[in-house]
Amino acid sequence: AIEEGQSRVQSIAILHHQLYSHDDLSKVEINKFVHELFNQISSVFKQPEQPVDATIQIPESFFDIDTAVPLGLILNELFTNTFKYAHPVDPYKMAIPQPILINITLHRSTQEEYTLIYQDNGVGLPPSFNFEKASSLGLRIVWRLIKQIKGSCIYEFNHGAQFTLRFKLK
Repeated sequence: AIEEGQSRVQSIAILHHQLYSHDDLSKVEINKFVHELFNQISSVFKQPEQPVDATIQIPESFFDIDTAVPLGLILNELFTNTFKYAHPVDPYKMAIPQPILINITLHRSTQEEYTLIYQDNGVGLPPSFNFEKASSLGLRIVWRLIKQIKGSCIYEFNHGAQFTLRFKLK
């Protein structure tokens, strides 16, 4: 729980660093931010000997801080869940952990709307999963942050967990 809390704070620290590395203090370059966020979370939660392959396909895009902070915290939760739950380890087997595959794409779907797709190759969530009734703190945080940016999210199992998030910049 402490590591997860620290990871959330670190996500905001990365955003803060991004803001101060550009002339415009109101915009964050989201591609660079997501790469840094992935590296930070990977360094905290990756298991020894576990291969990880992340494909992040995000064009150079500058997002306002009111969108970047919630989006960063959403990605923080999804990355963390992937590392913690995608491939449960059997403590009685001495097998090498399965590789974690993460694929993130972001594109502009309309002039005003963006679509972010987050996929992993894990076991996914139960078929009856409902964001509004999620029992985990992390997924409840994701749901509230999606609502904060007036977005929508669809979860489906597609050879792993897949979250399709649609939102507009403020």
